[in-house]
Amino acid sequence: MKSIKVLTAAAVLCISTAGWSEDAVKDQKHEKKDNPPEVLFNLKESSVSGYGGIYTRFSKAGDTNGCFVGGRGGFIINDSFVVGAGGMGLANPGKREKITGDEYTGIYDEVQFGYGGFLTEYYFNPKDLVVFSIGTLIGGGGLYFTQDKEEDENDHHEGGDNFFVLEPELNVFIHLTRFCRIGAGVSYRYVNGINSEGMDDSDFRGPAASAMVQFGWF
Repeated sequence: MKSIKVLTAAAVLCISTAGWSEDAVKDQKHEKKDNPPEVLFNLKESSVSGYGGIYTRFSKAGDTNGCFVGGRGGFIINDSFVVGAGGMGLANPGKREKITGDEYTGIYDEVQFGYGGFLTEYYFNPKDLVVFSIGTLIGGGGLYFTQDKEEDENDHHEGGDNFFVLEPELNVFIHLTRFCRIGAGVSYRYVNGINSEGMDDSDFRGPAASAMVQFGWF
């Protein structure tokens, strides 16, 4: 009698085990395996922050030295790689005569020059006190001529060109706080498309020196 009970229990156990195994196999067949490809940026393992900055740049503007001001900002990925945008505009000189070196007697004596575009940067040692970076801005801009606003409040302009710009750069920064760093750098502005009113690409193409301050989460 005991042998019959033992055999019955063993048979029930075998049947239950077989049923569980069959269900497990079915679940594995229906389960979709995750096999992701190799990617450049793994967002699950990446940290993302950002910054905004104010920039001043000194370089040639025709026959004289020019001062350009502007700003930029972007997303910081893994503390090192930046994707963003930036732009600069000519702040001084503003007179056509100072840029061309020739006397101008017309009414459109003010020069407006600005550019901007897509920005990429890489910071080599983002957590050190002194940080080095390389970057490139690629985009476009415009050059046109306006009247002196003191003489005419209306925004009239004439002539001018749209142009392509590419500006690689090398910078060095010092962290003042977790949220602020200051820096200096050198760059080369390449422009193509300017050819009007006695000005061409060579008047705004060349090396530049920059000073900057950035605010963000570093």
